[in-house]
Amino acid sequence: MRYPLNDTPISTSMSRRGGFISMLNQALIALIILVVVGTLTYRYLPQTHEAKQFEERAAKLEVDYLEAVERLRHHEREERFLQANMEYLAVIARDKLDMMQSGETIYRLDRTEKDGAKK
Repeated sequence: MRYPLNDTPISTSMSRRGGFISMLNQALIALIILVVVGTLTYRYLPQTHEAKQFEERAAKLEVDYLEAVERLRHHEREERFLQANMEYLAVIARDKLDMMQSGETIYRLDRTEKDGAKK
C-alpha cells in the first residue's frame, strides 16, 4: 500500500506534529512559570533588604534605650545618695570647686583615652 506524498502513514505524521505541539506547550508553560517566579523574586528581594535594615536599626535602638535606662538609674542612685549623705555631698562639692579641707591631700590622675575614659 502506497501513502501519498511520503512513505509514512498519515496517523504517524499527525502524531509527530502533536508531539511537537505538546512539547512546545510544555516549554511555554515552563517559560511562563519561570517569568512569574523571577518577577516575584525581583520584587521580594528589596523588601528583604529593607526588613534586615529595620531589624538592625531596632536592635541598635534597643541597645541605646538600655544604656539610657542604665544612665538614668545611675543618676537616680547618685541623687538619692547626695540627698542622704552630707559628707559625700561635701566631697563632691570640694572636688568640683577644686577646694580641700585643712589636712586633706588630693591626688588627681588624669585619664587618657587609652584608659577608656570619655572626655
